[in-house]
Formats: sequence, structure tokens, C-alpha cells
Amino acid sequence: MEIIVLRRRGRSRLIRITRVKAAALVTLLLTFWGVTSYLTYGALVKELYAERQRRLALEKELNELTRLKNELLNLVAEQKRRILSLKQENERLKRRNEELLAQLERLEETVYAIERLLARKGLKKLTPASGGRSSVEELLKDAERLLAFLSSTPLGLPVSGAISSPFGYRFDPFTGRRVYHKGIDIKAPYGTPVRVTADGVVVFAGRKLGFGKVVIVRHARGYETLYAHLSSIKVKVGQRVKTGQVIGLVGTSGRSTGPHLHYEVRRWGRAVNPLKFIRWGDDV
Repeated sequence: MEIIVLRRRGRSRLIRITRVKAAALVTLLLTFWGVTSYLTYGALVKELYAERQRRLALEKELNELTRLKNELLNLVAEQKRRILSLKQENERLKRRNEELLAQLERLEETVYAIERLLARKGLKKLTPASGGRSSVEELLKDAERLLAFLSSTPLGLPVSGAISSPFGYRFDPFTGRRVYHKGIDIKAPYGTPVRVTADGVVVFAGRKLGFGKVVIVRHARGYETLYAHLSSIKVKVGQRVKTGQVIGLVGTSGRSTGPHLHYEVRRWGRAVNPLKFIRWGDDV
């Protein structure tokens, strides 16, 4: 076998080798190529395996990051819900506090109105009950009920003075006979203001036989009060009057032995003892 080898400057050289040597050379070249290819393929396989492992690790890391992100998002959402719930609860408590403050203010005003009403009726202040706990709403309801009761019930004296003739049977100062006295007589100086003992409506304002100048006021729950022997009437029929309002002046009109007020309390048209209402505050 001949092999031509080119050299520099255009010269060539002919090399003669035997077939055995040529086969050996080819075998050597093939072996070199095979080893080189194997090594190259092995390196490539290793690189691909390493790349695959890196991708798996990256995917695992990405999955973990995604999980953490979702947990954080859920945590943020939960915190937002809690914050919203706290804000709503805070608003509710704020409104409740404002309601309680308003109720306390109303309660204070109602208690003050009760005290003024008791003072106008000549009754003592109420003594707070001991023991037990009540909410502001319950106290306010109780106070408002008490105020309504005090305003519409004929309690206390209509005029300041001594009781000269009680309720019940007595001897008539003019005839000397034993008669039923349907009210009480209260001594007071001529012209002393006479005040209505409860809120109501004037149903009579004029003269009655024996009573002289009279005012009758109708109140709630079937009550009526009568004020007689007045020297002057300060109201008219149909007029609404408030507790303590002046409705007339003490006088001697009608059958009278001197300046005084004849005062009656009626319930459903029947005369009742005014002393029960005048002394009501003593039992509170």
C-alpha cells in the first residue's frame, strides 16, 4: 500500500506500508475515534444528567416557593379579614358607647326632672334601692316610667298650708250636722297660688254651688282633682296643664269660713282620701 504525504513547498513523499501495517493503523484510528466518541458521549450523558438534576432541584425549589407564596397570601388574607372584623367590632363598640352615653344623659335628665317634679309636689327625694345590678337601658326605662307616673298622678299638696279639715265624716261648720267630706281643707293666706298636682286637662273652670270658684282637672288612669273656694281662676276649659302650674288663687268664694282651699282627688268618679297621695313620698 502506498501513501502520498504532501510537504511544504509543493513537494510530496511516497510512503510504502504493508497491508498489515495499514490495517493496524486503521484499527488504531478507529479505536482512537471510538474511545474519543465514548468519552465525549459519557461526558454528554453526565452533563445531561446533571442538567436534569438541576432542573428537578429548580422545580422543587419553585414548588416550595409557590407553596410559601400561597401560605403568605392566605396569611395576608386572614389578617385582612381579622383587621376588617376588628374594625367592624370597633365601630359597633363605638356606636354602643355613643348609645350608652346618650342613654346616660337621658337618664340624668330624667332623674333631674323627677327631682324637680318631687320638689314641685312637696315630696322628698327618692332613696336609691340597694343591691342588684341593672343595665343603663333598664334604669332609663324605670326612670321614664317613674317620671310618667309622677307626672300623671296627683301627688303632694296643691298649696302650702295646714290641713284644717280631713277627708271623711265631719260636722258641717254651717249646719252642725254630720256629713261626708269628700276632700280636705288646707288653710292658706288669701291669694296664695294654687298649683295643679299632676299633668292633665282642665275639664271645668267656673262656679259650683257651695264651692264658689272651682277648677277640675282630668289626669291619666281615671284620676281627677278638684280645687274649690278660689278667689281667682287662671286657666280655662280644654287647657293642658303641667304639674306645679298655677291654676288659681286661694280665696273664700262659696260657702267658706275663711281663706282656704278645698281639695279633692277622684278615681273613676269616686272620691278618695287625698292624704294617701300627699303622704306618698313618705313611704318611698
